[in-house]
Amino acid sequence: MTVRQSPICFQPALSDRDVMDAMKAIEGYIDITPSDFREIYRLAFRHAIDRVLHTASARQIMTPDPHVIPMDMNLMEAAGILARARISGAPVVDPVFRVTGVVSEKDFLTAFGLDPSASFMQIIRHCLLSQECFQPSTGKDTVSAIISRPAITAGPDASLSLLSGLMSENRINRIPIVDYGGKAIGIVTRGDLTHAIAALKP
Repeated sequence: MTVRQSPICFQPALSDRDVMDAMKAIEGYIDITPSDFREIYRLAFRHAIDRVLHTASARQIMTPDPHVIPMDMNLMEAAGILARARISGAPVVDPVFRVTGVVSEKDFLTAFGLDPSASFMQIIRHCLLSQECFQPSTGKDTVSAIISRPAITAGPDASLSLLSGLMSENRINRIPIVDYGGKAIGIVTRGDLTHAIAALKP
């Protein structure tokens, strides 16, 4: 994967010292207290965050050229791709590379009879107690059998607000960004959104 193409330029957080120094730098009499100044700044920053969430787009925070997994790939190969890339999920594509779903660690855990929220030690315990630890349920030997459908996707111009809403409503952690033909051109994760929003906070 490559680095993001157009990162959003965020301002650094301001301290109380910054506020005081700024007030001292303004010539003339200012009928406002530092507390008032900070409150105005806080409200202005909240508006700025709302504005960015509604105007910044997926293409500004997405990881371009994401790893994709063919829907007919066997589970061992798919797990290998995720492990080597150190990612927990990826878009699944059909023979003409249109996104048809997403496969993630949770899908693998479910296929192996585990709770999707299982901890690492719960997985170890399951394996120690069950001789079928690494055997998925009958018929679930390809990615197409375990993926999450339908694919929740968005276009590159989707706002951060829309992406956040889709993740919350569908309880998902990643959204493939697709072109007009439905092919994956990027991916936005919950971590990408969190990072973008956190970088805005004063």
